[in-house]
Amino acid sequence: MTKSIVAITKGEDKFKLLDEAAEQAGFWEDLSTVFQKSQKRMGEFLIAIKPNLMMFMSRAAPTTITEPVLVEHLIQRLRERGFTNVAVVESQNTMSNWLCNRSVNNVARVAGYSGAGYKIVDLTLEKTPYTYTARGLPDWQNWVGRTWRDADYRIDFAKFKTQIDNNFTLCLKNEFGTLPLANKYWHYHTRLPYWACTYYIFTNFQVHFGFVDAFQASDGTAGFAVQYNPKTLQMMLAGKDLVAIDVVGASLMQVDPWESPIARFVMQHQGEPDYSVIGDTSPIQNWSNVPATIQNMTDVAQALYVFVNVVAAAGILNIDTVEFPSRFPLVRWYYKVMNWLFAVLNGNGLTHQQHQHVHRVVRYETRKQRELSAQGR
Repeated sequence: MTKSIVAITKGEDKFKLLDEAAEQAGFWEDLSTVFQKSQKRMGEFLIAIKPNLMMFMSRAAPTTITEPVLVEHLIQRLRERGFTNVAVVESQNTMSNWLCNRSVNNVARVAGYSGAGYKIVDLTLEKTPYTYTARGLPDWQNWVGRTWRDADYRIDFAKFKTQIDNNFTLCLKNEFGTLPLANKYWHYHTRLPYWACTYYIFTNFQVHFGFVDAFQASDGTAGFAVQYNPKTLQMMLAGKDLVAIDVVGASLMQVDPWESPIARFVMQHQGEPDYSVIGDTSPIQNWSNVPATIQNMTDVAQALYVFVNVVAAAGILNIDTVEFPSRFPLVRWYYKVMNWLFAVLNGNGLTHQQHQHVHRVVRYETRKQRELSAQGR
């Protein structure tokens, strides 16, 4: 059996890096093989791309999501080869409990997705019942988004960053975002462990290829949501085996992949991946992972819905309160306190500029609430 390839490319041109990673990892050959087997016309052959999107909070803080220009570059390359039926898919998340205007289409618009030549699909809005099966586990009655279910070719386009409850967010954690129910902390954390939910959708709907945008990255305690220390790595990862990509990515962060609940659960059931690497595997210098004490505390707290739901709204330093206004007046003070706490836990005090930003948020929210009150709303 041929080993899976994980390609790591480095350089100053992000678009060239993506093209090179796709070529070296065998993306185009794999896509061609699946297409030929489908016996469909190119216009009917549905390609679904799942980027990391829904932790986007502001245009001023872009490094916590897959860069839209990279996703659109990949779509352009697909269209050049005749694949015109492409959908960018995501689902809503727990931030809808706290903020307004958090549909996938609106978040994508603010983040910079144009929708030109492809569809933007909100999996939450098209959820349909589905019975998940997995060897050695009981059947699970839940939901799936139709576009993800019906896609002929699925692409996971993750972001390179840390994750407070999983040590890192790469391809497997990005798969969690295809689960369609919006209140994820209730449905996919407290009612069933999130790593089990991820395993169910990962094994029931094959992802044919994975990419990781590591051109810019976000590390530290809350790297998945905020960018206290954005890192410019100028790197891209690609491969057919998502587990192999995650193992390689973890090694670059100098993290044991078995310490990641999702990766551990997958490898316990499927075994460790057999792969080879093309590219530089040198560990990243000055990369800050989630402290073990924080990781352990979060593991214990995962089953407490109130805790995780509240913390989900924390640490949002750069939130755009015009595009995503808060649902509750007191949240503006909560942001202020929790931003300070996350900064301290990440080894940083807030800079003067960051303090000014927090105060601007508070002033804006105060003014808006007064205006709404005056209008009798």
